[in-house]
Amino acid sequence: MILSVAMLLMTAPILLVDDTEPAPDVKPRELKVQKGTLPTADGKLSDPKKITSKEDLAKAVPDADAAAAIAKQVDFKKEVVLLFAWSGSGGDRLTMAEEKGAAVFTLKRGLTRDLRRHAKVFALPKAMKFSMAK
Repeated sequence: MILSVAMLLMTAPILLVDDTEPAPDVKPRELKVQKGTLPTADGKLSDPKKITSKEDLAKAVPDADAAAAIAKQVDFKKEVVLLFAWSGSGGDRLTMAEEKGAAVFTLKRGLTRDLRRHAKVFALPKAMKFSMAK
């Protein structure tokens, strides 16, 4: 009896040790997608499509290869995807910066007078707020 209690006391700390690695912090980032595979329907740049699951992704991105490429880069348990689609100059550039724990998107308009359709996808932590720069 004493021997079994001693063995139990010696093995208890080993059982309590957690060998799993902590998950790395989720960082906001632009996702890599093959050019021309995202839907470029006109939308309000200030109101991107918010995608929270694989089902939403399949509805928002009809190209199966593009949807699969996005799904491989995102953990929908911890992240959301923002899909921006707009029309403008071929030189338009949309960038993201993190300010005070929030994602701020900035559109720099191009100088050419050609009308092009654009689309970009970004992944953000679920709790992160986002806005467009003024």
